[in-house]
Amino acid sequence: MEVSTQKEKVYLTVPHKNGSVTFEVARYGLLHGELGFTSDHLKDKGLRGPNSPEVISLIYDAYNNPKGRYESKIITTLTEGKFFEFTGNLYLPKSGEEVSGGIIVEYNPRIKNNVLFTADGDHGKLVMKKKSLVKRLHNGDSDVKFVPFGFKTGDLNGDNLRKHPYLIARYEEEGVEKLVEILSKSGKRPFLGVHDSVDGVMAEVSILGRTWGFEGQLDIITSDLYSRGSSIGVHKD
Repeated sequence: MEVSTQKEKVYLTVPHKNGSVTFEVARYGLLHGELGFTSDHLKDKGLRGPNSPEVISLIYDAYNNPKGRYESKIITTLTEGKFFEFTGNLYLPKSGEEVSGGIIVEYNPRIKNNVLFTADGDHGKLVMKKKSLVKRLHNGDSDVKFVPFGFKTGDLNGDNLRKHPYLIARYEEEGVEKLVEILSKSGKRPFLGVHDSVDGVMAEVSILGRTWGFEGQLDIITSDLYSRGSSIGVHKD
């Protein structure tokens, strides 16, 4: 992790995919609060929230120097708190439509008025635009993926992590490999807490960390907007 400072800002640059990603953090540490507050704060600073592969790259690199000033805070947040991943999950019930009975995963969804925004004006819950997401999916947009229900949830292990379709959609293959390494170094066992079926359309944000308080467990879950967690800003390209 390359650490640089400028006035009251700290920049953390870590390897990511074929290049790198740079995070900005205040000297006091990570940002904590509900997703809406976190998102608004980052936007006010000209930043965006990190999606799932970016969060994994940050945590993976922190384990290379676990006693470092910022690395240790990142690891503590993972093992004792939880990270927001700015990745939306649109749950779809089974229907006669081509894209149904599964989850549409979207990196860096639009956020407005503290909710994932849709044109229907419903700002009281997490919402995402199914029609536009399906169009982007058909157009091959790499930020949108679809995973049919039927995958394993609950307790996982290394063998079914690497080939798990939902985890690959959320973290990409490189990110899943990093997740396996994180689990090995942290000594945590993975628990996937996502819905494996739904009766109606619903949207939730991705969260990684210790959410239910079970010792030795790393929770990979989705939740509503009002969950509290931690985040760090990403410099926009």
